[in-house]
Amino acid sequence: MNIRYIILTILIIAGISSCAERRDTRKMQFLLKGNLALDARDFRKAIQNYSEALEIDPNYVDALNNRGIAYYQNRQYINAVEDYTRAIAIMPEYTEVYFNRSNAFYQLKEHYRALEDILQIEKLSETDGRILFAKGTVLSQIKRYDEAISCFMEARNLQPENHEISLNLATIYYFRNEFDRARALLRDVLETFPDDVNALNVMSQIALKENEVGQAEKLLAMALKNDPSNAFILNNMGYVLILKDSFEEAEKLINSSIRYDEKNAWAYRNKGILYFKKGQFSDAIRLLGQAQRMDKEMELVYFWQGEALRANGQIASACEHYRQSAAMQEKEGIQAVQQYCNM
Repeated sequence: MNIRYIILTILIIAGISSCAERRDTRKMQFLLKGNLALDARDFRKAIQNYSEALEIDPNYVDALNNRGIAYYQNRQYINAVEDYTRAIAIMPEYTEVYFNRSNAFYQLKEHYRALEDILQIEKLSETDGRILFAKGTVLSQIKRYDEAISCFMEARNLQPENHEISLNLATIYYFRNEFDRARALLRDVLETFPDDVNALNVMSQIALKENEVGQAEKLLAMALKNDPSNAFILNNMGYVLILKDSFEEAEKLINSSIRYDEKNAWAYRNKGILYFKKGQFSDAIRLLGQAQRMDKEMELVYFWQGEALRANGQIASACEHYRQSAAMQEKEGIQAVQQYCNM
């Protein structure tokens, strides 16, 4: 979801001292310089100017909010959260800051805290399409799919032109294995936006589910042409190359994905699968364990950990993981339990 920043009008109250007037003028000048730098995507300069404004007035909410945005755009999400939190402490009803902090929490994978901010916005303002979209996005990340679908459906009624709503709905339907519904939404998006990388990416994952590896590779290649630094697409292409036994190139892409987003648990899962297939079982166990800790509900992560453990001679531990996979109704885990663990 896009971040917006706002420049509030600064009102100088008549009758204050000339010293106070100069102080307010100087802090506003630094704010405006920061905004110009932010518009030019010179985040270092923007942060410097906002910091100058805050040296003059540590409680300058506009500077705190906008410096948080500069930090966010520079991927310094923890710093962004700190500034947004300071701004909220000073002005608890400033809804834009809650939106911005929610986005920063989202990037930090702190989805429950992101949801708390969205719920606070609902208390402070009337529900609109933007709030519903944000809420649906966060709910989908914590796998509360029915609630997320409800939010997106309501948001689409209010914002029928917003194709990102269809993308999010399609992603949920993909995770629920409702591929025909997902595909119908994605085709509508691609008809209007043929280069949309997110639509191409989700469409590629449906192709993989249907064992159409060549089609998946074609769709991901199109997406990478449009967005070569997209961590998720790089990782997904890496997985396709694993399926084609192109291990060297797969590892390069997955490593690139991790450099762009070190919190993407799927990349560690896929690198673990890669090392398993290369016979590096100890490394596979380590990476798959890391992926599990990051996302305990990730698809097939327990199955592949079971495979790596079994190949490493750790049958009892392998069966524990196969059983966890089976408990998630994964056919691979169920078959592995029957084959290796019911003796």
